[in-house]
Amino acid sequence: MKQSLKIIDEDIVHIYENNKGERLVNARELHERLGNKRQFANWIKQRIDHYKFTENEDFIRFNNFVKGDEKGYGNKSTNEYYLTVDMAKELCMVENNDNGRMIRKYFIEVEKRYRKIVDSPQNIFDVMRIALDQIEENEKILNKHTEEIENIKKKIDV
Repeated sequence: MKQSLKIIDEDIVHIYENNKGERLVNARELHERLGNKRQFANWIKQRIDHYKFTENEDFIRFNNFVKGDEKGYGNKSTNEYYLTVDMAKELCMVENNDNGRMIRKYFIEVEKRYRKIVDSPQNIFDVMRIALDQIEENEKILNKHTEEIENIKKKIDV
């Protein structure tokens, strides 16, 4: 999972972007920054259940294997979660503490900065970022259509 993510902002909490252009936040990092004292696994499960978040819509869950020593001692498997920025903002809001309010404002500010770049680029780097985003979007569309064409060809060949 981490291999397909790139950091697009790393101020208070890292914001990642996946190959689909979705902006995501590592739930463990958010939990730590919020200063919540509950065990992470219990905290995230309770939040997902209580606020009716949907897997693959509001968050992505995957299993992460952590290797121990050469004899296998310390091997463990953990569930990792990457949240949409909207879900992360909501979790910050319901945390109801100063850290939660600060991080939520940070997410809002990052979104404003990104929208500003897209709406009115200020320098060549902004223009390059917009162009790169458009190229990536076009590649996704092209790949989708290529797959559709291949499926149609298979049906015709049959």
